[in-house]
Amino acid sequence: MREEAHDLALDVYKAAADFAREELYGLTSQIRGASMSIPTKISKEYGCDRGAELALGSASELCFILLAHQLNQLSTADFKRHTDDVVQAKQILTSFPQNTESRQVRAEG
Repeated sequence: MREEAHDLALDVYKAAADFAREELYGLTSQIRGASMSIPTKISKEYGCDRGAELALGSASELCFILLAHQLNQLSTADFKRHTDDVVQAKQILTSFPQNTESRQVRAEG
């Protein structure tokens, strides 16, 4: 999942490069920060029980993609693609607590 999250962050980061200059410290910063924190927090999941939960929160922050689309900063095609990627990431992240528990059982067993 970390690789997919990294790809999502890279795609969103690149898309934000085309946003209006006046959005640099607003929308651009919010979207880039949220997208970049997902793979970082997934990495922390292996050393912290809350990593996946935190990454899920960051994925939820990508609701700014909708705002970018509504402000004509993001094309419809990019909006759809990024939204689909976020939904997929959230589905995978919601399964992480179960995966963490099964890893702990295997490690203890």
